[in-house]
Amino acid sequence: ACHVLPEGTSPQRAGKWAVTKNDYPWNKYPQYCAGLAYLLTPNLAGHLFRAAHVPSPPAPPRIWVDDVWVTGLLAESLQLQHHHLDLRYTYDHEEVKSWLSRARLQAAPPYTFVHLDTSDSEWHELLNQLWKRAELAHNITDKTVSWF
Repeated sequence: ACHVLPEGTSPQRAGKWAVTKNDYPWNKYPQYCAGLAYLLTPNLAGHLFRAAHVPSPPAPPRIWVDDVWVTGLLAESLQLQHHHLDLRYTYDHEEVKSWLSRARLQAAPPYTFVHLDTSDSEWHELLNQLWKRAELAHNITDKTVSWF
């Protein structure tokens, strides 16, 4: 389960996430998971681990973009299906701020995963606000657990 990127996403050929034609000659990636977080069973992790150690071919080509390689190419070779967590997953600080400003104080955060960009000066405050909301929503009064 993850934030699924659709089959047909084009590999970047320049920039930070560049993959050369030599390393990956095809023009499209299979469906794969964005790398912030994905959930899988220990059994599935074992299958992916074993598939990663099969010589290529018959295993898919190894590429350095691990999200594509593990959750795309290896998963495809094992005929795995992805499950979407998209509605519980965000990279968007503005979305988080909007929810914090309009939600009831005791409302549980609607996110399972939030990617906070540490280059944004407000990331620490957003983390604290989300944590406090989660505590309130779940009636947690024990203050022995703290992020900072």
